[in-house]
Amino acid sequence: MCSRTTSGAVDEHIYHGATYKVWGPDDKHLYIILSDPSLDSSKIYVVNFTSWKSLADPSCIVCAGEHPFVKRKTWVYYRNPRMESAATMKIRFDTREFIPREPVSGSLLARILAGAASSKRVPADCRKLLLKQGLISPAERTEENGLT
Repeated sequence: MCSRTTSGAVDEHIYHGATYKVWGPDDKHLYIILSDPSLDSSKIYVVNFTSWKSLADPSCIVCAGEHPFVKRKTWVYYRNPRMESAATMKIRFDTREFIPREPVSGSLLARILAGAASSKRVPADCRKLLLKQGLISPAERTEENGLT
């Protein structure tokens, strides 16, 4: 079982930095819980890793080996996140629709959050949630990255 006990965890699989796969052959992505469910369990912002392509968002590039799931150049897909509740996620973990995987490291989580702070592709409601939770700061938003 790939989980860890963390202070502030809503459930053994639902915490800031936890990852999971969706059961079945059609979804090949790894999902990362980016917001902190212990601060708001009704709105959990989830992004995913996806294979690199020419139109990828360069805000957070992940290389092979930075996480056990990542086997080649990958990027964090911020544009169309999942917004879940802990209650719904718990049901999905209990029914094995969501399969827990190794959490991201603290350093990788920090890079993913820095990418969320700088990416123009993060939806406004997700950016507000991360700001409210203190996971990104307004100072990270600059004219250079188009987020003023």
